Amino acid sequence: MKKKICIVMIICLVILVSACGYNENDEADEDMSIQVNAVRKSEDANSIGNEPDEKMQTWQSAYLEILYHLPENLAPQYEPDGTNSRSSYYYNPLDIQIYLGLHDFDDDGILELIVGDLEGMAVFTYKDGQVEKIADLYFPDIIWCINGVDFKDNSISIICSGAGGNDYINFGYLEGEYVLGLYGGLNVDYGVTINGVEGTLEEMNRIYTLNYEERGKGEHKERLRLVWENETWVLKYTSGKEVVLNSNFDFASILW
Repeated sequence: MKKKICIVMIICLVILVSACGYNENDEADEDMSIQVNAVRKSEDANSIGNEPDEKMQTWQSAYLEILYHLPENLAPQYEPDGTNSRSSYYYNPLDIQIYLGLHDFDDDGILELIVGDLEGMAVFTYKDGQVEKIADLYFPDIIWCINGVDFKDNSISIICSGAGGNDYINFGYLEGEYVLGLYGGLNVDYGVTINGVEGTLEEMNRIYTLNYEERGKGEHKERLRLVWENETWVLKYTSGKEVVLNSNFDFASILW
């Protein structure tokens, strides 16, 4: 009788232990499943966050787009008959003579793009994920030219020379604001304007000296060619150097 009771007790104990072991394993399996699912969800979230967004751009890629479509981004100049000079027979949009530079005018850590052809120039900045034009540097409503660009410190001076004199555009960031000065030496009726208001030659000189004898040789900027060649844009220097204008372009090479 005692043996039977012992045997029954042993059997009950084995069943109890087995049941407890099963529950523990079952709970462990459930915990493991939760952890795996959590890891997978985390990986999915990270994957989504790290996927490249084709719509996202950097200041470099944004500035490249400006250069790829340069004639569309510069202020138009018109012939007396109203024809856009950039669509006329002597303007080749696939082979453009340009001036090109980068400079942080307002010292905010963002480099501004300075670019122009032989008729107009513009300054752009990169803000809130997109390009913004700070200023168009050209004489409005006048057939004009750019045949010289100087740069010093925080200011640019653009010149259009003719038999009757010189027109100047001076632009810079002075005392916390952008200043744009126009002086009509060729177009004498234009006079001087500073930020759209009648100004003086002294104010023009404050932005950039109009006296060429006071300008150093290092201030004169090189004219480049922007050429569409072999299905890509190429910068061609007067030295003969050629650089492909793509995502690998060294922007530090055009710092002003």
